[in-house]
Amino acid sequence: MEKNTITVYLLFLLSIARRASLCLALPCLLAASLHAATLTNIVVFISDDLGRLDTSIHGSKDVRTPTMDWLAAAGMTFNNAYVASPACCPSRFSFLTGLMPARHGAHPNHSEVKPGTQFLPPILKSLGYHIASFGKIAHRNKDFAGLDFNSPQKTDMSQEVVTHFSESDIDAPICLLVGDRRPHVAWTKEMNYDPKQVTLPPFFIDTEETRKHWARYLTDIEGMDEEMGRVLEFAKEKFGDSFIFLFTSDHGGQWPFGKLDHGTRR
Repeated sequence: MEKNTITVYLLFLLSIARRASLCLALPCLLAASLHAATLTNIVVFISDDLGRLDTSIHGSKDVRTPTMDWLAAAGMTFNNAYVASPACCPSRFSFLTGLMPARHGAHPNHSEVKPGTQFLPPILKSLGYHIASFGKIAHRNKDFAGLDFNSPQKTDMSQEVVTHFSESDIDAPICLLVGDRRPHVAWTKEMNYDPKQVTLPPFFIDTEETRKHWARYLTDIEGMDEEMGRVLEFAKEKFGDSFIFLFTSDHGGQWPFGKLDHGTRR
């Protein structure tokens, strides 16, 4: 079983990351614990349109992300990894196939992969994994190859996770994929941050409206981090120490220059 465990570890981290131009989106946090006797459970949490520099571990002085901070301290961060595209559809298909957009064919946004394109989840499934997806993993919350369960619900994914596994008798290692639509626009109307006190990027035009939008954006990042914390707590309770937890974003935020270097860099 030791060989199988190493196979899964390399498949998930190297095949996705290396072949997809290090498609381990921002800020790419990893907490891993491998047991030689079993196939390790895998948990992946993906945010949507989150800029690398808009996180506490990469320089934000304002946003509160305790779950992200814990993962960075307890695990590993990738500081020079790049997603395959600054657009949702090609980036997410690269994550799921390990291929660059020119190879899988879904280069424009809102497009589809070429017929016959091989996905990575079926490889995990062939090793015995139960693969469950919640929220936005594939573009537009679509089904994709290899899934045993898919809930496209856009909110309260952690509760859906708890419900699914409490109602299912699964005697297999688990690959749990959770995608939060935040901080993609439209941002929440709530503001947990004082617009007058937030720190804007230096190239922004500093207006009252900009500050309010930025405060809403930070509030969505905070909410996403809280949801990830609930998923992490579920994983700890269900799997103990036998799981790998990966956090990533598909690309950068919808802001000036947000899709360039610090948008594709994770």
